[in-house]
Amino acid sequence: MGKTYYFKALLCAFLFGTSFTGSAQIHSLSLKSEGEMPLDFRQRFKDRYDQNLNETSFSNDYGKRDKEAFVSLATYAVELYIGSGKLCFGDPLTNYCDSILKLVLRDQDSISSKIRVYTLRSNDVNAFSTHQGVIVISTGLIARLENEAQLAFVLAHEAAHYLKKHSLESFEYAIDSLLKKRGLSMEDRLLARLKRSREDEWEADEFAIAQVKQAKYNPNQIAPLFDILKKASIPIDDPAFPYDEIEDSNFKFRPKESKGKVVSDLGHKLEFKRDFRVETINQSKSENETIDTANYSTHPEIDLRKENFNKAFPIKNQNASALELPSRDFLLVRLIARRDALYNYIMDGEYFDAWSLSDLLQIDSLMGVGKEYEYCKIYALYKIGLAGKKQFELAEGEMPDFSITGKYEIAIRRLNSNVLQSLICRETWKLFQKDTSDALKALISDGLIEHTRNYFEDQIIRDDSLLKADVTPSGAKEALKIYFAASQFDNLKHRLQQKSAVVSEPESSAIQARPVVHKMLVISPRIINLDFTKNPIRQIHDAYKMQGEIEEMIMTSASDLGIQAESLHFSPEDTNAVAKYNHFAALIDWYYFQASDSLGYPLTQANMKEIANYYGTDYFNFNLNIQLKYKRRFNPNLFVLAILIPPYAPFYTHWQLTPYKAYLLYNSTHNIRTGNLEYEYLNNMRNKYGKLRINAHIYNSLNQIKP
Repeated sequence: MGKTYYFKALLCAFLFGTSFTGSAQIHSLSLKSEGEMPLDFRQRFKDRYDQNLNETSFSNDYGKRDKEAFVSLATYAVELYIGSGKLCFGDPLTNYCDSILKLVLRDQDSISSKIRVYTLRSNDVNAFSTHQGVIVISTGLIARLENEAQLAFVLAHEAAHYLKKHSLESFEYAIDSLLKKRGLSMEDRLLARLKRSREDEWEADEFAIAQVKQAKYNPNQIAPLFDILKKASIPIDDPAFPYDEIEDSNFKFRPKESKGKVVSDLGHKLEFKRDFRVETINQSKSENETIDTANYSTHPEIDLRKENFNKAFPIKNQNASALELPSRDFLLVRLIARRDALYNYIMDGEYFDAWSLSDLLQIDSLMGVGKEYEYCKIYALYKIGLAGKKQFELAEGEMPDFSITGKYEIAIRRLNSNVLQSLICRETWKLFQKDTSDALKALISDGLIEHTRNYFEDQIIRDDSLLKADVTPSGAKEALKIYFAASQFDNLKHRLQQKSAVVSEPESSAIQARPVVHKMLVISPRIINLDFTKNPIRQIHDAYKMQGEIEEMIMTSASDLGIQAESLHFSPEDTNAVAKYNHFAALIDWYYFQASDSLGYPLTQANMKEIANYYGTDYFNFNLNIQLKYKRRFNPNLFVLAILIPPYAPFYTHWQLTPYKAYLLYNSTHNIRTGNLEYEYLNNMRNKYGKLRINAHIYNSLNQIKP
């Protein structure tokens, strides 16, 4: 027990310790908002809703309730991303996309001035537009594009949705389907709506084709875009696994194919399909498949879209004069998007993709080869090694093939545990030797030593569950002798022979001392659980009203208790709104990263310290408010009463079958500098939201940490 704890603690502390200045560079990978904050970000939800309600007009005479429902959902779609801190403005990607869109729409002055482009910090390959004229494009999509022409086509496609009012028309069509097609089955209604959506996509493609033509972009550069979209599920560029860089004369594990099996030079065998990676898009149908899945898609099949594009650009016109592309500008923008993608891979726990992308970025010298790429690679290697082969074996036995995407993951899944851990330790040691920073050397050294010792000497002998055919104590020690035979690992082996001090796991105290908080930041993420079987308008408006009331309760209670509280939710008049928004986004990222990876705090520690110094406080208060629905428990007394009094039976039945709403309040206090959860307060009330009741609980929570 003590050894296991020692391994985890040392590897985390020494690999990413408190003096590890590189952690600041990791956060520098993330995209950040700059410049003047747009009105979309400054407006409160109610103000934006009122504005959209006044500007929206239906083509037919629909009721006021239908209009309010559409505007509520459309406004909520933008507010959701702003409230998550994932939407960016004024950054290099947003500014570049805006300039390209103006070029493509230079003959559409009536709409180009109304469209606003923002960048979404997400690795999803996605772009969409809203009825209000907001176009959102993800860094994951930009990171995969090859040139400016492809980006121009995507932006023109989304602009078409706004120009043609597709979202509004789709909503009107849905209402008409309900009113005029009552005799149709649910499946027929669904197919009719999906058919309409596909028609909108065709129309958007045709508009984009016309716009890129007038902008004189080269169609040869745009055509590969559809192949990129087909491969959206695989890692960025999906580079080949670097066997040549990793292997040496003592460590060879490149697979060889022989009659449907892969046999590595290390003697490990693994059954696998020859086409190990299964494309999840446009898969071939089985002989027994009778459902036309194309009918159930809102988008036309990508191959058909590509065919339609090629028809619009006949071969004879493909050598027309093309606009000279600012290739270096595009490559720089794409590199920034890929840096953000690397940050997202680490935050989302996609460690195979983080490893492959960090290798890819170290080759790209456009912005110089930064140490942050190596730090991300080290952390990805550490997490893969910590997971171990057992996790991959479980995945091989239970997960479908299409869950396996990148070449790096395919290569790693073929390895047995000895080879996997050898690879992790060897590659980390190489990074240690390569770096000239004494601080980084000291941090990597002890953590790596303990990692290697723990696996090759302690863990296998201690844990019988790891004693498999390809993993034995003698096999592990033999692997250590063979795979680390090169002279560059002599120092590592020498360090392994030195006996480490045994550190016992600290005993947890039953009573944790609560902090004394004089000042704190307040964060209240906007989380709304929409029940679309009910009226979404009231749910959305009630949720935002509730959030404002609760945050006001926190600020008032804190003031009454002598705690200086500052909200990171900026007001429209706030002159420091951009910095607050970036800090809000960083803290939200950190909070959810901590929830999924308790050892990951040092990756963001330097940035958290910067935020703490900026506001002059060590603490922030995280407030989460969720409406929950519960089914009522069976009450035998009421059941008997319903039988004895027949008129009461319908009321009892309705009461028993109707779920009731309850309110979940979660309030926690965190130390920004250390990453520790200092105090948390959770109350799952069996009641609906009530201001007096909630205020009492908030006061009680803050009363525990008052000065």
